[in-house]
Amino acid sequence: MNEANKTTALFWRKMGVMIDASLPLMKALATVVKEIPERDPLRNVICGVAAAIESGSTLKEALARYPEAFPPTVLALAEVGEMTGAIEQSMFKIADGYDNGTFSAGEMPGQGTCAQYAAPAADAAENDDTAVKYVKMVIGEAVKSRASDIHFEWVNGNMRVRRRIDGVLHGMEAPPVPIQASVIRRLKIMGAMNVAERRVPQDGRIQLNVSGADLDCRVSAVPCVTGESISIRILNKQPVLPGLDRAGFSPENLEKIAGWLKQPGGMIVTAGPAGSGKTTLLYTCLKELNSDGVKIVTVEDPVEYVIAGVNQVAVRQELGLTFPGALQGMLRQDPDVFMIGEMRDMDTLSIGVNAALTGRLVLTSLYANEAPAAVMRMIEMGLDPFFVSSALLGVCAQRLVRRICPECREEYKPEPRLVELAKAGPGMKFFRGKGCPACNQTGYLGRIAIHEMLGINDRIRSVLAHDCDLAALRKAARDTGMMTLREDGLAKVKQGITTIDELLRIAV
Repeated sequence: MNEANKTTALFWRKMGVMIDASLPLMKALATVVKEIPERDPLRNVICGVAAAIESGSTLKEALARYPEAFPPTVLALAEVGEMTGAIEQSMFKIADGYDNGTFSAGEMPGQGTCAQYAAPAADAAENDDTAVKYVKMVIGEAVKSRASDIHFEWVNGNMRVRRRIDGVLHGMEAPPVPIQASVIRRLKIMGAMNVAERRVPQDGRIQLNVSGADLDCRVSAVPCVTGESISIRILNKQPVLPGLDRAGFSPENLEKIAGWLKQPGGMIVTAGPAGSGKTTLLYTCLKELNSDGVKIVTVEDPVEYVIAGVNQVAVRQELGLTFPGALQGMLRQDPDVFMIGEMRDMDTLSIGVNAALTGRLVLTSLYANEAPAAVMRMIEMGLDPFFVSSALLGVCAQRLVRRICPECREEYKPEPRLVELAKAGPGMKFFRGKGCPACNQTGYLGRIAIHEMLGINDRIRSVLAHDCDLAALRKAARDTGMMTLREDGLAKVKQGITTIDELLRIAV
């Protein structure tokens, strides 16, 4: 084996070892290049490769600039590694190829010095280090501020970073321009994604411990026309789930849902848009039911919180483990309580209804704006109204409104139009948060749920059997005592828990 092949094989093997140890690509390049003698032409080549990657080239594109050192087969292996996310395996294969003579390192360019490339390579390594520190800082700040999501997006060629606190987006300090690409790369590495793939959406997960809290973060990378957008959903592995008595229910609504949970069989549906707390309410109900005398099974996509004593199954479409398939399997586990993360199609709905009709208590969620609309949605999905009225115990529609910060709460007089829109009575007092360090000057701290509870009774069954119309169903529900989301929210405005502006923002 000639000396050039030997040096090149050693380079690729060291790179494979470092990448396999989760070292960022640029940092690995900067580390290995220092071990190559200055007079060795390979040093100049590798510095050039590093500079090209830092400028935005893929590994294959950077290597292709030096055909005398890296033949087409090497480029193909590099591309496969980038596409599959197993770049270290490709590097080991390339090293083997130079070792056994399959590849040959030809006459490399000897002119110039590595100095012209060393600076970009060193800067790239430094950028990777800075990106690691920045990502750690952003996630730490987000967790400290109780954020549920972090968004990394591109606007006019620059990165914008925002966090969602209590359902509202707030800006964060963006990273310096030189490290913005490194930040995206770092997030994809942490989420075990293919760093080189920028053409299709990818999903990943990050396990972290921040300030003693174990976090499970779901990461989504989506290619946009302005650049790759990355969103992180922050989930606490050990959530502090409130009891039903602390879930924001009014006394009347608390009595309703507690009564439904005491039934031996039937279906309870939570309804609302995305981010309205449906899943958290389902977990709260499971917490109430969880005991040695009750077997609980769940089918979810994904499992957001792990609850001791509950048998939880995560749907895995890529393996053929779908909602209907998982449900059929779990029904043979002799469950007393069945939780289905979401009713997505008629197959899932029919299995859930059959389970409810055969004496099991089924908890599930549905996307609908109000409780009567959730009932009609089940019928529109193809379920016979008779089975809806027979299996359903009730629907709990929910929204989350921000709480007034207790540290800066003050009485104020809102605009007359807001009072009129809220249909507030005369003499009603209104409160708001003035803004203080405790609430980050927003006037709000935390959120509370407002509810709309529709219980199935003889009047509702009659409407479903004859009219099967949303307006008729809504009227029957109101006539039999259903409190709307707006009414429940207005009650919390009267109690000084939230503001009239917040109520109108959430429940129009």
